[in-house]
Amino acid sequence: MLRNIGYSMAPSKSSPPTTISFWWSVAMLGNAFAALREGLAASREYQQLRSLGVSHDMAIREALGLYSSAPAAMHGACPIYFAGKG
Repeated sequence: MLRNIGYSMAPSKSSPPTTISFWWSVAMLGNAFAALREGLAASREYQQLRSLGVSHDMAIREALGLYSSAPAAMHGACPIYFAGKG
């Protein structure tokens, strides 16, 4: 579910604009919209899980596709820390 946008094929700043850089820009824009769509879907799934009474840690893991809630409950999942806060 997590998407990374790579810059390995980015045109150099010294090269003049070409059709390759145009299509690279279009591809990057498409990747950005796909990532946005996946983020909105994850948010919607998280909200649905929270409304069903699932804890925050379990809901965020399930929504992001880290692992399903059944194995997490069996193995005693530890909390996820964002920016050093838990």
